[in-house]
Amino acid sequence: MKPKKFCWKEFFKLFGKELLLYITIYIIAAMMLTRAFFERWVISCIITVCGTPIFLLEIKKYLSARRQARIETEFFIMLRQVSMSLSSGSTLENAVRETIVTDRKNYKTIGEELECVYRMLRNNYPPEDAFRVFAQRCMNREILTFSEVLAAGIPAGINLAQLIRYLSSAYRLKADVEQEIKKTLNAPKYNNRIIMAMPVCCIFLFRKIAPSYLEPLYYGSGRIVMVVVFLLLIVAWWTGTYLSNIRY
Repeated sequence: MKPKKFCWKEFFKLFGKELLLYITIYIIAAMMLTRAFFERWVISCIITVCGTPIFLLEIKKYLSARRQARIETEFFIMLRQVSMSLSSGSTLENAVRETIVTDRKNYKTIGEELECVYRMLRNNYPPEDAFRVFAQRCMNREILTFSEVLAAGIPAGINLAQLIRYLSSAYRLKADVEQEIKKTLNAPKYNNRIIMAMPVCCIFLFRKIAPSYLEPLYYGSGRIVMVVVFLLLIVAWWTGTYLSNIRY
């Protein structure tokens, strides 16, 4: 199952404050960058406006992926707590209820969905159906896999406490491995960002300490040179991002 793709209305509802912050940072950074290359506010405004759709698509992808990661993290924590409650003799319904009541602050992303799961269990829905609805609402692959395991294991009479304890350990191990992989793969991305920032920093530095050194680039044929450099910088950024975007 692919990560959930939000429509823009739902996206703004979920990430309104964060999105406003990111848009503000983008506008400031884009205006400063283009100002350094072209020294005209009109050109800076035009480039910033033209780049806004691309920025919104990228930030939507980033925030959606981050939300999926939070959903999985909170789901793994929930499984661990539910397994402990089941080991002490509680039913699955009571275990989910205790998890919500005692540690609601740990489930900022999936808290409402867990309450829906609890209500379905209280109304005698099968556990696999309750978690399948949970998975469909969040569009999360790990939760869907868990519901499928329940659908196969409960009719066979499997020990639910041992099953959830085993799955909790397996998910925790998977999360740790994925975290290590992300740390390794993020290094080239950070290197690319640092390298891309250096030319811009050099331009600002020269404009501060020796403005006459760069003055020919802002008049006549020098503007063509700055346009070419700006385009090459964008191509280099896109190439570096594409090469460092390794899927696993």
